[in-house]
Amino acid sequence: MNELENYLKQIGVKHIHFGCGARNESLVEKLSSFEQFFYFDERVASFTALGQAKYLKQPVAVCVTSGTAVSECFSAVIEAYYSQIPLIIISADRPKRLWETYAPQTIQHEGLFSKYIRSEVYDLSINHTEFPMHINYIIDDRKVEKYDRIIPLNQSSAYHLIKKANQSVIVLTHDHLLTLSQIRELDSLGYCFYIEVTADLDESLITNQISEKDLIAQIKSKNVDLLIKFGSTPLSKIWREADRGNLDISILSIGKYPLGLADGFICDEYFKFPQNSNAFNLSNDFIFESIRKDSEFFIYQDILKKIGTASIYVGNSMPIRYLQILSSRKNKIYASRGVNGIDGQISTAIGMAIASPLESFHCLIGDLTFLYDFNSLFHTFPKNLTLHIVNNNGGGIFKQVPANKAMMWKHSIDIENIIKELNMSEQIHVYQADPEQTELDWKEYREM
Repeated sequence: MNELENYLKQIGVKHIHFGCGARNESLVEKLSSFEQFFYFDERVASFTALGQAKYLKQPVAVCVTSGTAVSECFSAVIEAYYSQIPLIIISADRPKRLWETYAPQTIQHEGLFSKYIRSEVYDLSINHTEFPMHINYIIDDRKVEKYDRIIPLNQSSAYHLIKKANQSVIVLTHDHLLTLSQIRELDSLGYCFYIEVTADLDESLITNQISEKDLIAQIKSKNVDLLIKFGSTPLSKIWREADRGNLDISILSIGKYPLGLADGFICDEYFKFPQNSNAFNLSNDFIFESIRKDSEFFIYQDILKKIGTASIYVGNSMPIRYLQILSSRKNKIYASRGVNGIDGQISTAIGMAIASPLESFHCLIGDLTFLYDFNSLFHTFPKNLTLHIVNNNGGGIFKQVPANKAMMWKHSIDIENIIKELNMSEQIHVYQADPEQTELDWKEYREM
């Protein structure tokens, strides 16, 4: 019996309600001796657990992933506090080294529920058992020991760090704050760029670019040893792999945004860069062209063609990853990448469309994101917003990462029929993805 399982049994837990996520997926097996329930919406999971605990008068647990998933349980915790119901929230936290670094899906779990928690447990010792309870369980997937330290540099030190690097690549993300003249200067100095889809930059302005897949390959082959980040934390998995110790790479963040990692360098101000004398030549023709009809690649590619140059709000998880691969960067693209949650995505797009009534807006999301924020359709839905839902009948992201398949939350909900019933077919479009065609396209993309 593992430590967490033993602790929960000692305090009387028999039932656990899981919010689907990658951070807490390893706990499904660890806690397999309990009766388990699975949800894509943590608010629903927490209130269902509250109802079960209320009736049974026994402790019932909710196990969620990191980030906004934890905060979605807040309302149930408040109710449990005032109703004195034995509700337990288990949050699968990211390592302490990443707290307050602005790393993806990392928020301050400890103290999050404030006065509405009577027992906050960090070391699984039963010294004080009152409900509601919050158990913060840190899961560290780092595979090698690393020395964690963020080192501030002045302009001179940052210049020499770049100068001594064998090969540097510039990473441009949301709010990079570089002017067009600065970008052109860096391009003329021979730097290669990895440009994120939210960087709001016409790629035709830059000579030498690299895709995420090719950049990872260059890092692994030790051709690139320094990444220079301008802007917020990238959506790229490079940041996660660097933290896990799977990539031997130094990272320098320049500007107002934090590093997004526990190890690297920061410099507050832009400065004139040295010539990049070791520039490698890359083909700019790295965009994947899907050929299999009804695959997710084909669907997103087709949506982008129909949208033209209109503004896009793109949902987290798979949609933003598809746009990173397929987008020609002709659109102004928005996304909520502060914590990378899937909650409130339609509502956020609605708010943006309301704020820009003369601009055509499109929102691209997956089926679980749609179901999560479904009730937003019963309020104001602006005429200038078109919603595109790519339905793969569950959490497609869990096909791309090693994860317990229970976390996929497979379903057979007829979303297209729901939209017809709402009489919103003109503004809301549903696309049904073929999982076999999609997997073949992903296989081809990985092998390119």
